[in-house]
Amino acid sequence: MPDYDQYLNPDATVIYPHRGKMLLLAMAAIAAVALSFWVWRTEEDIEYHVAGIVGVVFFGGGLIYFLMRLARPRPSLVLTELGMVDNASALGGGFIRWDEIDNVSITPFRNQQFLAIHLKDPTEFLGRQPFIKASIMRMNQGLVGPPICIPRSALPMTLEDVIDKIRQKCPGILVE
Repeated sequence: MPDYDQYLNPDATVIYPHRGKMLLLAMAAIAAVALSFWVWRTEEDIEYHVAGIVGVVFFGGGLIYFLMRLARPRPSLVLTELGMVDNASALGGGFIRWDEIDNVSITPFRNQQFLAIHLKDPTEFLGRQPFIKASIMRMNQGLVGPPICIPRSALPMTLEDVIDKIRQKCPGILVE
């Protein structure tokens, strides 16, 4: 977990996640864990057992993540004069300097909108990430484009409003 104190100053723009959405996501994860557990316990085919176990592990991990975010609220985004801290999801990129960012865009993917952070050197950025996180970010890159995609659902405002706040901190940033 990053130390946000070094980025929190009177000039920083701090955006916290929407608590109501986090609560809804936690409830959806509870339902998915319960359904996965039921499939695992009631079905006899090995494929269903495996699917049930994978569902319990995957959605259980999501449930733990959402409950932790509810219990100990941390900023989703911190915007400073030097750059931004992305902690909007489990794959948050951490601190990214403005000079590392080529442009930002709003990218749709499977009925969800993301704030895509296009980097000048994604390889260098991914090299700073832990191995597993970097591997998942590379897969994300193959699906959506950039390795950093901030989900709209993790923010309490529109992505256009977030871009306006980014432009206030970094007026020269390109928006596509």
